[in-house]
Amino acid sequence: MCVFAIAAIVFTAHDYFLYGDKTIAQITSVSETEDHTEYSSSGEITETVYLQTVVCRVLYGENEGDEISFTNLRTESNVFDTRYRKGDKLFVEQNDEGVWKVENVKRDAYLVAMFAVTLLILILVGRKKGLLAFLSVAVNAAIFWAGLNLYVSGWNLLVISIVSSLIFTVVCLTLIGGFSRMTLISIIATLVGTAATFGIACVVIYACGYGGLYVEGLEYLIIAADYRVTFLSELLIGGLGATMDIAMSISSALCELKEKDNKITFAALLRSGREIGRDISGTMTNVLLFTYLCGGIPLMMVIVRSGVPMLEYIFSNNNLEIARFLTGSIGIVLTVPVSYFIASVMLSRKGGKRRAVNNR
Repeated sequence: MCVFAIAAIVFTAHDYFLYGDKTIAQITSVSETEDHTEYSSSGEITETVYLQTVVCRVLYGENEGDEISFTNLRTESNVFDTRYRKGDKLFVEQNDEGVWKVENVKRDAYLVAMFAVTLLILILVGRKKGLLAFLSVAVNAAIFWAGLNLYVSGWNLLVISIVSSLIFTVVCLTLIGGFSRMTLISIIATLVGTAATFGIACVVIYACGYGGLYVEGLEYLIIAADYRVTFLSELLIGGLGATMDIAMSISSALCELKEKDNKITFAALLRSGREIGRDISGTMTNVLLFTYLCGGIPLMMVIVRSGVPMLEYIFSNNNLEIARFLTGSIGIVLTVPVSYFIASVMLSRKGGKRRAVNNR
């Protein structure tokens, strides 16, 4: 596996022919000087602007082997620009006046390296299950992409989201848990918890008349869209991962208890499941909170530096994230009792073993 990962990285670092007629160059030297200082509208915040003189050697294209150069203005924060360093590979083009411009940075080798490291760690830690977990991510990404294409083809977004959530759950949990009683328990618990959460969200939103919703990004859609369908689809998929994690964790733990003590009673399983659920529900709620907060950190920093009250920003522009967080938290809380109750019932039956297929 390590040999395969290294080979993939080396190949990607030299896959210039895959980009057709694009010109690819590598930076051989960079010199940088301070150009000027920019001030914010209030005059309190300053930012230094630097001028880079970049020299490159063309690796692929009509000018292969030639040395080219260009200048680049970059700010201290690098929010809207890029700081180039020696060794970077760039997609460049020459305009009609003979001036070289950068189209983009060639980052595919870095991405492949990250994928390779992630896969290696998953295999080292989880062995076969780690590989299956990575495979489930790839399959779910393909399903998500297919769903987007169906939406563009005219399918209803909410229908796509519901069907996709069902497929996500079955595919992911089956790949990780195999064809087993544990997997069946996890799938049922996830679907019941998700359905209950979605139903509660629909009732609450309908009772509020869909008022006060700010659906980020909807203004960029070219075709007409129902913001209510978009909002509900985001709520449905947003907390699915955490719900699956809760269901699988509780089911796996109770199945393990059943394997260790085949005579364990329904009441004992119920008590154990309740205690396990209490321990993990709080941490998973925080996972949702941090997941939704991290995407807004850059904008929050801008808001704070601009003097806008944080609460005003949150409640005027971030109510969708708040709604998604609260809905996901409801899903987690509901999935906990659903999971340990279903697991306790199914495992208390005669012959209630953990798995029919061992994936270890």
